[in-house]
Amino acid sequence: MTIQARSMFLGGTDKLLQLMEEKFPQLGLVKEDCLEMSWAQSDLYFEQFPIGAPLETLLGRNHKSALSKSFFKEKSDFVKQPIPEMVVAQVLRGRSKSTAMAFVAYGGQMNEIPETETPHPHRAGNIFIILYMVD
Repeated sequence: MTIQARSMFLGGTDKLLQLMEEKFPQLGLVKEDCLEMSWAQSDLYFEQFPIGAPLETLLGRNHKSALSKSFFKEKSDFVKQPIPEMVVAQVLRGRSKSTAMAFVAYGGQMNEIPETETPHPHRAGNIFIILYMVD
């Protein structure tokens, strides 16, 4: 089984590496594993456009990303309590090749933004969201 991880950290690489060494040293994250970019560029990255694609791409209403070449269905769950590692391992072993799961962490910087500052009501009490995608 192959697990691919893409994530976003709102801060510099040096701060991320320090945090990862403290919290998840077993992952062995090094600077070469990281790409530092603006938030707008990360939108292009997560849509799987080539690294360095111009930001003007975001203005196009008819653009085709690598993700738009197939049809898919997506559902999500907000998670308020940590899921035991054993349960996550069982779920990942049982999934098929046409499925994908994304774990999007909440907290951190998001906890510092008051609810009145932005229309994002899903923040309170959620530690992450799980997105389930099926081709």
